[in-house]
Amino acid sequence: MTAAVLRIILFLLPLVLYLMWRRHAQHRAEAQAEGDQETLDQLQTQFMWVVIGLVALFGAIAVSLAFTSGSEPGKVYVPPHMEDGKVVPGTFK
Repeated sequence: MTAAVLRIILFLLPLVLYLMWRRHAQHRAEAQAEGDQETLDQLQTQFMWVVIGLVALFGAIAVSLAFTSGSEPGKVYVPPHMEDGKVVPGTFK
């Protein structure tokens, strides 16, 4: 379950970052046209904190997945292999 969530986040993260950057660039261009330096500074700070938050979220999910997935200690990993013309997925035994 957590692997599926991580894959969805990995798939959507670039899109979310791109859309945030476009919105930021649009607001920044409007503020530059008006010559509003205070708004430019606020936009830059907000964008920085959102990116830091997303990176922290992704890092927390990755660490959580690292500690909660896998197999019990002492088990041996058997990699994927062919049996009777079919691929048998890897398992822990």
